[in-house]
Amino acid sequence: MLGVDYYEWNEKLIDSDGRPRALGELFGWSVIARQYWDRYRRPMMHTETNRIDASDAPQWLWRQWHNVQLLRHEGVPLVGFTWYSLTDQIDWGTALRRTFGRVDPVGLFDLNREVRAVGLSYKHLIDMHRDQPEYRDCPALRELLD
Repeated sequence: MLGVDYYEWNEKLIDSDGRPRALGELFGWSVIARQYWDRYRRPMMHTETNRIDASDAPQWLWRQWHNVQLLRHEGVPLVGFTWYSLTDQIDWGTALRRTFGRVDPVGLFDLNREVRAVGLSYKHLIDMHRDQPEYRDCPALRELLD
């Protein structure tokens, strides 16, 4: 199993001074994950993603889910999708390198256990796809397991 995390800041360009510059979502998860599939031929998951701005999180969720569906339709064995995290994080914006006690609204729920808009979108996504054929029906996965 191969887990492929993806955040907006993952795609970088190395400038002429050798410094990495964040590009945003230039190619997207499906393009990058497809390269992993072509190289390793292992079942995979979209294992971690979120959006630091809670107001943009539902759109980001749907874009990432669409990326998963694109590869599934190509026959790539995608067996899972994870929004990270269940609840908001403390000091996520500093990658936990510094302790400020700042709440970063990245969870499906806030720290008071109130569902965020992205949590409602995630529920809607699950409701929409609950009858989708199971990943075990993917020909590429059957090949790997046989």
